[in-house]
Amino acid sequence: MTEDSPALGRRAPQQRQAAVLDAARSLFVDSGVARTSIEAIAKRAGVAKGTVFLYFPTKEHIVQAIESEFNARIVERTRAAATSAARHGTAAVESWCIELVRAYLDELDVHDMLFYSGAAATRESVADNALIDDLEALLRTLDVDEPAVTAAFLVGGITLLTDRAVLGERAPDADELARAAGRLAVSVVCERTADAAASQAR
Repeated sequence: MTEDSPALGRRAPQQRQAAVLDAARSLFVDSGVARTSIEAIAKRAGVAKGTVFLYFPTKEHIVQAIESEFNARIVERTRAAATSAARHGTAAVESWCIELVRAYLDELDVHDMLFYSGAAATRESVADNALIDDLEALLRTLDVDEPAVTAAFLVGGITLLTDRAVLGERAPDADELARAAGRLAVSVVCERTADAAASQAR
């Protein structure tokens, strides 16, 4: 039976769990989820196979944990962008969406592994989206009409816009793409804010 490496064995459980996730993320990106075994993850992480199962009963649980970390990193970046430099109103939404594009491109390999390799792209995982929830909360502060629908529309539209740029003949210009997303967001929010005001006036 393979034992944890001496160095990892002295680490806290959270550190061993992080080592498993780091190893799995790297292997999933390089080889795909289906072609990566628990044995390979354990070997890369320097832990026993049983240690992997201690934290993650199945490979699907590892994928879910990687997805949760991925979403948390993106939300942290978009939220920080929206709150930096005392941005308010549509400027905050514009900054949020601009940072979404930049973060998406920075995390493209992990995103594609999660959502385009069949690893986690279920209807439930797409609908239960931390990014949409976070943008919805921001839109509610602006009294945007149907903030949940608007947030889903913007996140879905911006990620599709980024996907199309990635698939283009030349490498996407991150700044140009981010600015386009920001302008789109401002236009949508202004329109939806006007709709909300008109509904209240009736």
